[in-house]
Amino acid sequence: MPLLDTTRLSRLASGKKTESYWPVAVAKDGSGHSKFHCIILKGGEKYPSFPRPLLSDFDFEIPLSDSLAEDDDAAEGAAQSEVERLEEQLVRNDIQLGLFDDYAEFTRLTASERLESRTIQTTRDNALLKLFAYECKLGDDRSMKAFDMLKLFKDEAESMLGKTAKAARYYGRTLLAERIDEVIESRLMGTEDAA
Repeated sequence: MPLLDTTRLSRLASGKKTESYWPVAVAKDGSGHSKFHCIILKGGEKYPSFPRPLLSDFDFEIPLSDSLAEDDDAAEGAAQSEVERLEEQLVRNDIQLGLFDDYAEFTRLTASERLESRTIQTTRDNALLKLFAYECKLGDDRSMKAFDMLKLFKDEAESMLGKTAKAARYYGRTLLAERIDEVIESRLMGTEDAA
């Protein structure tokens, strides 16, 4: 799974810069976020120069599509751009959680690592909740897709499902909200087949 497409970095959007990147490391910054650390090679350089230049770092951004959304309606284009950002965040968080699961299988997580894992999970579920709300906003014909999204929530508690029911009611999707209430009730009763 590619984690970063350096050809699509915002710094290259103007088309005036010609540069490539010499990978050095993937490491966490001061705030605990993983970053891609590299040396920027200007023009046609193939190797870092001497003395070694300073390292640059970039956030990971998983490329999900080849084309960026282009729409005549600016508001609709901005909404689509936000959806793409949330989808990218969801996929990236899933990969991070998968790495944590693999790591936890062979070692014991520290308290800070468990906290980081929970933070990523919460961030992921919040992105999914926003995507769910967006589907509700689009209309009744998207209710089935929104309902299918319930299976993607990592939050074991019913708090996230309760929030989805509120979002469905807010956008007037009463039938969807009632189905979500049934899922919550079945989970509480221990018969989770309704989801």
